[in-house]
Amino acid sequence: MHSLAAFVLAALMVGQVRPQQEVCAVDNANVYFVLDLSETARRESTTGGNFQRDMTDYDLLRDSLRSFAENSRLTRYRASTANLRVGFISYTGFENVTRVQATVTGGLDSLNSMITNVIDDTNGNIPDRILTKDGTETGGSWTYNGLEKLVEEIQSGALNSFPSGADNWVFLISAQGSFRSTRQDRARAAANVLKAAGFRIFVTGLVMDNDEFNIDVEELGDVSTSSNTTILISSYGPTRPSTDQVRPTLREALRDFVSNWLLKCRTVATTTPIPTDNPCTGCDFSTGKYLVPDPAGCAGFLLCHPDLTYTRMDCGDGTLYDADLMTCSQQNKYNCPAWGTCTGTTQRKLPARCCRQYYDCDRGVVTFRRCPGDQIFDQSSEQCVPNTPSSFATNCGSEDEYNIACRINIGSQGRLLNCSRGQGIADLYRNVENEPCMFEQFNGEQWVQHRCAEGTGWDTSKCICDHNSACLTQQRTPFSSTCRSRFHVGFNDNPAAQVRAIDDETNERLNVWIAKKETRFTGTTARFAGNRGREADVVSIPYFNNRDWRNFAVTIRFRLASNAAVGTFYDILSNDNCGQVRVIFDVRNSNDDIVSMQADVTKDSQDQWLEVTLAVQDNQVRGNVKVLRADGSGAPLNTVPLRQQGTNAEIATLAGGVGRVHCALGIGQGRENAMVGEVDDFKYYECDNPFSVV
Repeated sequence: MHSLAAFVLAALMVGQVRPQQEVCAVDNANVYFVLDLSETARRESTTGGNFQRDMTDYDLLRDSLRSFAENSRLTRYRASTANLRVGFISYTGFENVTRVQATVTGGLDSLNSMITNVIDDTNGNIPDRILTKDGTETGGSWTYNGLEKLVEEIQSGALNSFPSGADNWVFLISAQGSFRSTRQDRARAAANVLKAAGFRIFVTGLVMDNDEFNIDVEELGDVSTSSNTTILISSYGPTRPSTDQVRPTLREALRDFVSNWLLKCRTVATTTPIPTDNPCTGCDFSTGKYLVPDPAGCAGFLLCHPDLTYTRMDCGDGTLYDADLMTCSQQNKYNCPAWGTCTGTTQRKLPARCCRQYYDCDRGVVTFRRCPGDQIFDQSSEQCVPNTPSSFATNCGSEDEYNIACRINIGSQGRLLNCSRGQGIADLYRNVENEPCMFEQFNGEQWVQHRCAEGTGWDTSKCICDHNSACLTQQRTPFSSTCRSRFHVGFNDNPAAQVRAIDDETNERLNVWIAKKETRFTGTTARFAGNRGREADVVSIPYFNNRDWRNFAVTIRFRLASNAAVGTFYDILSNDNCGQVRVIFDVRNSNDDIVSMQADVTKDSQDQWLEVTLAVQDNQVRGNVKVLRADGSGAPLNTVPLRQQGTNAEIATLAGGVGRVHCALGIGQGRENAMVGEVDDFKYYECDNPFSVV
């Protein structure tokens, strides 16, 4: 038997830094980038698909390669990169093309110039050496051209001077494979020579526009090393992807290569504290704590990666990052440093929204503080002073005019904030004429306009963004009319690499950390042994922290192990690290109303793949369980109907909907028994009609 997990309100646990640290280095390594510079590759790796020979040609490819040279983990361990040799070979079609000769370098210092030289000439144009004789086009994409050139380098002895035992890598970046069998055979033969010489070959597709070109990717799959499956970055169909779609995915593939293959890391004990200058130091990814405040201000936050690199993320219009809730909260309901006033050279104290509070600005790092006791922050001396009639009048205004937020926060003592007139202090607010959904904030230097959060408008009496029906239609993000999964994990990645999720509606790979903890990834499934406690098997997905659950559906495909006990409830999908756990098919609202569902898994279906779907639409709940047939269709399993307060129904009502969760989503754990078996697929949908998924 099984049950699926739930959504509850809870706080994330903050992990403590243990007296250990990760030490990484590059061992002796050769990395060759084999680059497809055909006309198709130029189109797919140039902003806007530009075919002109100018500075923008191949800019997406060029910038992504430079991200490898500037990878923060490689630069952090720069000393060991003296053991790294990087070469580039570019290729195209036609036998009369002179292929670019590989260049080998020690370390990272000359990589950027190499990247420029291998793609551009000194004028920023495509080099003549990869054009056809008439100089009008770059020709086709013949994979064997690049691979055979690398074979020549090896057979000529170019690599013999490097110490034995080196790691040898080929990173093939191609827009298409050859479709003629003779060219495919030559590519496979060259790849086999490289593999026999100890090279591991990664194949990364720029864009696979299968609907527009007759592109054969079979060859690309054949030349890759079997344990390193071909990465098809995107398959966009006839619609050309934007720059913002192509560049991050290629950079991500390169970053994965550095983190999961090129760098060799180990954990060592240390008697000294781990340095804290990196904002991601101390993130405990096993508990989902991977979002940290941005030292530059509250307009966004830092999304930390396991290698302690990070990406700056912006909060939506009208919101600020609340470090306690680890979410972007409505503007003016959260105390935040004044934007734009605390620079890397500033060392002073700034007034906050309430006169008992202030911001300590120390060279770019802002800390929110409260004065002790009943004291008031004096703006002129930048100190907390006794609360006297004079200091109160100077810093807080008359007792008849208080900001409502200050009354809520500290009682009757508040500083004057009149929305209709700006006073030139760091964090004052005022109205925007004829814009009920916007407000202006003074950032210490100038007035800046901001839009209130979705579904809210500016309340001129309270000086806050509050629920406002006039702004709902204008602000609310519409649901998609098509129900395609917005978060899809297929567990088909290399078992040693980071599992990734895909947005099936945009075909974009999501930059989301997924922690497997003790779970075993096989390359096709996530396998669970039923362990609990410290050695628990669980796949933790912090992406669902603070999810605003509206109309949604989830589907999970799983199979119980043959040793699953009869008459036992097994948890398939649950909240992880929440202190308490409820079950999705045991869904509760804030009034503790419950909707539950279960299914009996008999012996004849226990070894088969099962697919469970739950949908919530306008506070209505539906679900089913199917046994999957060989053709992919599903036969309904003997599912107990949804139960609500002792009655059964196909559709149940959940008044108030599903509450927001402040913790990660976990696969394989819950309040009953840890799962014993495998999970093959997980999808999350958000659309107009999620019942259509059921």
